[in-house]
Amino acid sequence: MSILSKIIFNDNKKRLSIERKLIKFESEVGKNLFGDIPKGHQREFFCLDQKTWIWHEAWKDNNGYNSVMTKYVLRPKGGILKSQNNGPNKLLSKEETTNLIQAIKKYVNLVNLKYQSIIA
Repeated sequence: MSILSKIIFNDNKKRLSIERKLIKFESEVGKNLFGDIPKGHQREFFCLDQKTWIWHEAWKDNNGYNSVMTKYVLRPKGGILKSQNNGPNKLLSKEETTNLIQAIKKYVNLVNLKYQSIIA
């Protein structure tokens, strides 16, 4: 382990701060994967950890502030669970699974390109 990684990752507050910044950076890339964002909407799509993906959209309309948070959990033995706004988990359909996997692949490619452009 390098000295820098020892300094950064031995300090839990620094590690958490760096993780939050990376998630925010990656969500900026991911937010456009589902097409144009309507005016007045906010959107995020990012990888929270090795098995959890988050899609969040918020907007304000005549009824007030609206928000939908969808959490996808990839199960080790197969299948993907989906919950919205902390509701019950449901197994994704085959079509939803295909769409999510395509979005994840696009996300990974775009995020890798962004990181490579920063490092270069």
